[in-house]
Amino acid sequence: MVGVFTIAKWELLRSRLDLSTRSLLTAGGFIIAIAVIATFASQSSMGSGLYTITLDDANLAQILECDDRFNILLLDSDCAREAYLNRDADILIIGGDVSAHDTEKSIAALDALKSTMKLHREITLSSYPDLNNSFPVWITIHHLEREQSFQMLAAMRSGSESDSDDGVAGSAGADAAHEAAGAEDGLQAYGSGEEAIIRQLARSSGAGPAETDADSQAVPADMHEYRQMVRHNFLEKQTVATPSNIEPPIPFASVIFAFIFMFPMYFVAQFYSASVMNERTNRSGEFLLVSPLTKREIVAGKTLPYLIITIGIMFLLAMYLKYTLGSTSPSEIVKNSLIIISIMLPVVSLFLSFSLFSSILARSFKELTFVSVFFSTIVSGYLFFPAMFAHIHAIALISPMTLVVKILTGTEIGLSEYLFSTVPFYCVSIATFGFGTLIFREEDLFTQKTVKKKIIDCIELFLRKRSYLFLLTLIFIPFAYMFELMSIVLLFNIPLPYSIIAMVVISALIEEVLKSAGIYTLSLKGYTGKQAIILAILAGSGFFVGEKLMMLVTVSSIADSVFGSVLSMGSLLVYPLLLHTGCAAIVSIGLRYQRYSVCLLAATAVHAAYNFFLLRGVIFA
Repeated sequence: MVGVFTIAKWELLRSRLDLSTRSLLTAGGFIIAIAVIATFASQSSMGSGLYTITLDDANLAQILECDDRFNILLLDSDCAREAYLNRDADILIIGGDVSAHDTEKSIAALDALKSTMKLHREITLSSYPDLNNSFPVWITIHHLEREQSFQMLAAMRSGSESDSDDGVAGSAGADAAHEAAGAEDGLQAYGSGEEAIIRQLARSSGAGPAETDADSQAVPADMHEYRQMVRHNFLEKQTVATPSNIEPPIPFASVIFAFIFMFPMYFVAQFYSASVMNERTNRSGEFLLVSPLTKREIVAGKTLPYLIITIGIMFLLAMYLKYTLGSTSPSEIVKNSLIIISIMLPVVSLFLSFSLFSSILARSFKELTFVSVFFSTIVSGYLFFPAMFAHIHAIALISPMTLVVKILTGTEIGLSEYLFSTVPFYCVSIATFGFGTLIFREEDLFTQKTVKKKIIDCIELFLRKRSYLFLLTLIFIPFAYMFELMSIVLLFNIPLPYSIIAMVVISALIEEVLKSAGIYTLSLKGYTGKQAIILAILAGSGFFVGEKLMMLVTVSSIADSVFGSVLSMGSLLVYPLLLHTGCAAIVSIGLRYQRYSVCLLAATAVHAAYNFFLLRGVIFA
């Protein structure tokens, strides 16, 4: 551990020097430029005079002149009509009658006119002291927790027990498809109409219908409270409003928080990968390799300062956000911030592990940019897309950012939710750090090997014995799992059953590629037909064991979803084991004859056909 802290101290001091010269000046220049541009944009009226309105009412012209978007032509009726007919104006207002051309610009001008008049009406009504006469109608908004009705497997299991071998009951397929359609339309599983709403309101408030109606009479006491209500923070939920002031809640608050927390990760990860790349290009890393420290100590020491800095920044961000969102208790702020850090720790580790691996794979800074952007895009999509479904569907739990949003908004999270969101990140980051440490050697750091050759080196160094193929395919399970979860998010909005068909094919292809990676590496040295069967058994059984362990830990959160069924296919153990071994054998035997691509597609087809058979009740319902 002494060596780890020594490397960490050296890395921190060296990075600080780099940051204080070129990087700090560059970052400061960008910040100043962005501030200048933002100030100029905020002070300029880019839409000034965009629409032209001709009218004969001086009072109305005075109102519309307050909006910079309008160019006002105050004329008499005949001249105003002539200007409109000559296309000199987008809108004509004569005697209170509004006319607009059948063009996109005139239609847009009409929308702008409506919004301006609505704002004027609100300002006029707000100027009166009596709120009851100004706003006779008040609406209380109750934000209901959506019940998860997208539970096709649950419906199937309850509908038929006889088909449990396949995991799908064909006779319940139609009911399940109907239930899935209801979920997509936003229907609640507990009922419909006013009765369901009253029941859910009573459940969420802990009161009966009479008490719920009584609570709905809260209105602002004066104009100050009214203005505060209208100008509520966009992260806060409306509780009471007038009909014209009801604003739909922002559904992508998770994305906003993701940007906030991901920025320091991107920023620090760039310095981390650049540090490793600098040591490769100027060959200063050779001094580390000849030191008495092990490769694990060197990698851990170089990673530690970046990990601490990123976690520290996120901790401060979490405390600030929790405070601005209404928490006043210091103990509560610190507690929730620590929970957020525990959620983001595996995400930060994944970013840093990919940065290390990218900086070793790349042969130049230009190639490093391409590789790092590729990995960052995949991870960013994994974090962003599922978070868009926060508070809508259990599928959002794929992204740890959903848990962060829950903590910031005061919602408790369970252990199963935490494991489901973070275990894949922990496993993939640990594996990536391990593979990066394997090739943290002179043969890969200071040579111009291709990316493919360095990846093969990783696998080859791991497979010191062929029996390690079992462990390698088991380690690849989290990678396959994360790719499959990402495909769920990308396919979620495609109508059934097409999304299920695409999901089955993509999952089969991902699993067969990762399952055969070790076999492909060993085939470069050659093996006999008997060894091909042995390798297939090792790869298939390793993938089978890892798959079941991963499902046991994580898939329970979406197990009742039809997409969860694709990930945890089949209730028996014999058939999946034979499937994985058989598909691995197809590729293993094909590699002896240099037919990897053809045999990989054949194995994918067999795997997909097996999954289609299990899901026939959903697909063909």
